[in-house]
Amino acid sequence: YKQFGQWFVEPIAYAYRFNSQLYTADGSGELGVLRYKQIGAVLTGGYVLGNWGDIRVGVQLGGIQELKGSVPTGLPQGWNEDVRLSAGLRIDTLDSLIFPKHGTQINLDFTDFVGALGGDITGQAFEFYGNKPITFGRTSVVLGGRFGATQNLNYDFLGPYKLGGLFNLSGYPLNSLV
Repeated sequence: YKQFGQWFVEPIAYAYRFNSQLYTADGSGELGVLRYKQIGAVLTGGYVLGNWGDIRVGVQLGGIQELKGSVPTGLPQGWNEDVRLSAGLRIDTLDSLIFPKHGTQINLDFTDFVGALGGDITGQAFEFYGNKPITFGRTSVVLGGRFGATQNLNYDFLGPYKLGGLFNLSGYPLNSLV
């Protein structure tokens, strides 16, 4: 991350393997293990809005490959190009990261998986995330919400919202409901 006045640029390189046990939506059984690897780079830039938020746009170039032993993802065998364009708005006026008492946190993100630029993955993804603390005397409660949706995404397991883990259907392991 490098800031130039109110403007910033944020380059990121990534390489990881994803392994997660999947379960049926009705909880009746296991589907198998979703396994894939991704490698690529992201370049994001934007404008800082005072000390309370930013607007950002970015491009991601990379690839994805289904690994041996995975449940079928629909990906063709071998390496698949992953080209994405993204735009986002982040607003954060919370007074504390750990135990906020007032303020608001909102993240809005749009991602376009671009086939026209050589990507094998096509479609769009939308994501909203927000938190709002409410304080009564010495007691604070943080109300939070998340929403993710895809449109015409040809490989749904890449969508923005996966369930499982402590705060998202905690009876299942992290990312186990795709």
